[in-house]
Amino acid sequence: MVVFINVQLNDHHSEALSDFHKEIGVHAELMECYHTTGQVDYVLKVVVQDMVAYKDFLINKLSKMTNVKAYTSHFVINETKRELAYPL
Repeated sequence: MVVFINVQLNDHHSEALSDFHKEIGVHAELMECYHTTGQVDYVLKVVVQDMVAYKDFLINKLSKMTNVKAYTSHFVINETKRELAYPL
């Protein structure tokens, strides 16, 4: 399962952001992590085996991070296009 998770943080100071990068980066489920503008602070691309593994990631990893205020998940139903290389 591919899931995009929008994450909002409590603290936006540089040390707090650096700590979040360190905390989130160790998880094997995390494929991509983007610091973004707008209503959410980060967009995560997470890949898990099934809903049980997704629940484990949320309950035992993401929600236990001290600076995470809120998150919203979006499950991929179908992949219409995927490019891995940038056109030069």
